This record gives sequence, C-alpha cells and structure tokens, in this order.
Amino acid sequence: VLGEIDRLDLVKAADVQGNTLKSDLTKLMNRYPFIGDVRGKGLLLAFELVADRATMEPLPVAMNAHLRLVDIAYERGLIIYSRRTRGGRIGDHFLVCPPLITTGAQIGEIMEMLTASLDQFAKEAGLPVSGA
Repeated sequence: VLGEIDRLDLVKAADVQGNTLKSDLTKLMNRYPFIGDVRGKGLLLAFELVADRATMEPLPVAMNAHLRLVDIAYERGLIIYSRRTRGGRIGDHFLVCPPLITTGAQIGEIMEMLTASLDQFAKEAGLPVSGA
C-alpha cells in the first residue's frame, strides 16, 4: 500500500485536492451564516454548524443537526461524518474526508451534493441562506 501511495504520489494529490476542497468549503460560509468555521488539512476536513458565528454558540441540541444533515447528505449519495464534540452533548461538527484518489471533478460532485444538502437542511431548520 505504501508503495502505491508513493508511486501514484497520493500525498501530493491529497494536498492539491485538499486545498481545492478546503477553499470550496470555506466559500460556503458566505452562503450559510450557520457554518462557523472550516478546518483541517489535505483531504481530512471539517466544518461546524453554529447558531452564531461571532460567538460560536452551538445550534440548539433539539435540532439534531449532527444527525439530520448526515441523513440528508446520504440520501443524495454523499457520506459525511458527524460528531458532537463539546463533551459529546452539544456542537455539530461534520467531517468531509474523501479518499486520496479523489479527482477535481469528484470534488465538484462532493460540493454539489453538500450544497444541496445544506440547502435542504437550512430550509427544514428555518436557518438563513444568503444569495439563495
């Protein structure tokens, strides 16, 4: 496996595609004021949904954003992972971790599915969307 990672230069590919994906995820913050931040490196990236970006106040626990957004994305063919990281009780964090062999075209597909999922989630939850 390590030989194939070296032969295909997948570490460099992960850096290049990861930079594209992180940039695209960060741009989503303009459309969705409830995305508090985007973080990570390479193809191991995450974003957090919040009630208030300035204070990073989490969404209400009863909203179950960590479960609902995963379900919506899955229905569209996108697998993202969620976690409540603030003591395991609050906070809605999502991991976007495509494989090392992900192409630029596939990054585009991921972003289309994720944007559609966030649009649906925002509509269901009554959250604001800019420019939509």
